[in-house]
Amino acid sequence: MERRRRCLGRCSHWLPFSAPKCRWGCLLSSVPWSRWSRCFCLVLLLAVLPFWAQVCRHRLATSAMAGVNAAVVGLLAAAFYDPVLTAGLDGPMDAAIAAVGFALLAFARLPSLWIVLWCVATSIAWRLPG
Repeated sequence: MERRRRCLGRCSHWLPFSAPKCRWGCLLSSVPWSRWSRCFCLVLLLAVLPFWAQVCRHRLATSAMAGVNAAVVGLLAAAFYDPVLTAGLDGPMDAAIAAVGFALLAFARLPSLWIVLWCVATSIAWRLPG
């Protein structure tokens, strides 16, 4: 409340509002942004959907989006390889546990909580001496 009073006393120009709408900018700056960002994303999505439907009809745009999608998949694979596979797997047994966990998730469709618990328990049991 103190921030709102202070903000209404002077105009905050960090939001791209014009001078007459400055009070709205001050009001928005006193509310947590998580709620506003969700609403903004929803409104933006609803505003872009008709345009997106028109873009999807063009063959060139569809091909370009397929290329962008392939590039994003490549970046995600590289980001997965460097920190996860190089630092997270200590040996072949860790890779086997991860592969079995993936198979249980993808093919057996078991709940992910049970798969995580199985992977942790198997890893701990493997590392116990004896």
